[in-house]
Amino acid sequence: MRIGVKSIILVFLMLALSLSVATNSLNKEVGTLTFEETAEPLNVILPLADLNEPGFQEGSIFTDTTLASGFLHTCAILDNGSVSCWGRGSYGQLGNGNTSDKSTPTLTSSLGTGRTVVTISSGDYHTCALLDDGSVSCWGYNNQGQLGDGTTTNRSIPTQTSNLGTNRTAVAISSGGSHTCAILDDGSVSCWGSNNNAQLGDGTTNDRNTPTQTLSLGSGRTAVAISSGWSHTCALL
Repeated sequence: MRIGVKSIILVFLMLALSLSVATNSLNKEVGTLTFEETAEPLNVILPLADLNEPGFQEGSIFTDTTLASGFLHTCAILDNGSVSCWGRGSYGQLGNGNTSDKSTPTLTSSLGTGRTVVTISSGDYHTCALLDDGSVSCWGYNNQGQLGDGTTTNRSIPTQTSNLGTNRTAVAISSGGSHTCAILDDGSVSCWGSNNNAQLGDGTTNDRNTPTQTLSLGSGRTAVAISSGWSHTCALL
């Protein structure tokens, strides 16, 4: 009998406790965890104005190229913005005013009064440099117009390309085997030189000895980085 009473009392206490817990739970506000979408940009690609950070090599869209090797020659931008080249000079690709080979770094001829180089790129036998005013200067072999100066005459000194377009300047440059392409300040692309495999992107296979705009990169699209192979070119949009 006593055991039965104790059991009944124990069950009653458990029910009372359960009811109390349930009541407290109902009276409390339940916090809801919500996830809000953010509108923060990912900044995968920085604006063009933030890309020109000198001091590294081709392969990064955030830096300029300061060292460039062609087929048998190499050129480097020095800390004062001048350029020094060495190696085979048979076509004037060292830019020092002659066609002699050099086994030690040798300064190029003048890039223009007060001009310095921001980034540099070498093709097989030519070199092109982007200058601090946004113009482009090239030297070396020019048999297919890869220097962009309107001729097919080899140049042993830095020679300005023809006009890049009305009020247009270059912000990046890349030389292929016998052609050169540049991204302009409006994000369009202009190329010149050999075009036998359509590497200039202008819809033809005609060589160009002056900078020539590529066809559309797509509606509203602009280029932020560019790289040229021996006879092709690719751009990052």
